[in-house]
Amino acid sequence: MRYTLPGAAAARLQALLGRDKLLRDFATFTTERGEPAALLLYVTHAHERSEIESCLDGGGMICDDGIVWLDGNYSVALVVGGQFVNSVQIPELGSLPLMKYRSDTSPLAPDRRYPRPDELERVKLIELAHYNGDSDSWEFRLQQYEDSSDQDTMLAGYSARQRKAVLYPIISGKERNYWHVNLFPSAAHASKGRGRFRYNLTCGFMGSSMQVTEEFTYDADQEAWVRTRLESRDCEAVDGMTRSRPYCPRAEALFWFDYAKAWLDGGTARATIDVHLRTSHSDLTLVMMDVMFDPQLAVLQSADGHPSCRIASSPPGATFWFNPPRCVSSEEGLTCQPATEVSASIPVALKANEDTLLFRCDIQVDRNAVSGWYQVWADKVRVFGANGASVTVDGVNDLTSFVEVEQPF
Repeated sequence: MRYTLPGAAAARLQALLGRDKLLRDFATFTTERGEPAALLLYVTHAHERSEIESCLDGGGMICDDGIVWLDGNYSVALVVGGQFVNSVQIPELGSLPLMKYRSDTSPLAPDRRYPRPDELERVKLIELAHYNGDSDSWEFRLQQYEDSSDQDTMLAGYSARQRKAVLYPIISGKERNYWHVNLFPSAAHASKGRGRFRYNLTCGFMGSSMQVTEEFTYDADQEAWVRTRLESRDCEAVDGMTRSRPYCPRAEALFWFDYAKAWLDGGTARATIDVHLRTSHSDLTLVMMDVMFDPQLAVLQSADGHPSCRIASSPPGATFWFNPPRCVSSEEGLTCQPATEVSASIPVALKANEDTLLFRCDIQVDRNAVSGWYQVWADKVRVFGANGASVTVDGVNDLTSFVEVEQPF
């Protein structure tokens, strides 16, 4: 069967689980006592399901996912020194991907109906990383993959305090859950949070009538993620679009991001984000803002450690910096750590009522990202006049855009 893991190590772990539990994935690590250990993901009542076959049998015209799913009841277990320690069942999770098309394979080849075995590769599910802000890579993310544009995420891992496999609760006020939409990034971006992650829901995205920002910080005493920031406000319909009430377009200043698209073709997927401004003011001299990117989007940086951002036709003196600062890369175009927040200070010499390209930034898409929409948004937008005084602009809007990521056909 395709869900049987190969290798002697997998066979030993499967023997520990027994016949009624099917080992789906595992990762090894060393405990705080120097013991060899492994975190296991296993399934009971397993059933294999091919999404592309279901789509084609149902008469679908576009069946490009090419994913084989493994349905069942999923649990996380801990093995230390070759001994089974404990397991904990994962709530609200009945299916995870088992196989997918290789990156160099087209799922829409005209000469066949179903994928051949050599065109599929196993989906890796456990990738250990240090999400909690410490130096121990003992946690991993799980996703509910069924909707690629809006994914629930959770964390599981090893607790040195309890000496057990655990699921990490997410505490929001009086509510205690394990899943939160689009909160935890992939393992490649885990360390950037330093024990803190932010969720941003913008007006109009997925039909939302609210604009919401939440920030969660890891609490070591509770071994849980606790919401430390919540900001929300109603949206209203403006010109057929849903926007924040404070950003109703009275047209004194209009900022916007260009929509971007990136293709995951097995190599490096990159895109460029452009930031524009149109204003009725002719005496503005400086624009400052923070630009945030979804954790799946890493901002590239130059060899001197600055973001790979550049001005269009503004006066000299524009500066860009990572917030918080990042280390200096030894190779141009690469980041030491994925950077997802950039601050900008842009001198401007604008003509009133003309569209102006302020600046653009180069980003790289995480190779583990799936097809979907990834947000880019601005915060703390400040505008200054000729005398250096802050200028109040009531019409700042359209401060959110998306990078669309797609798998090639």
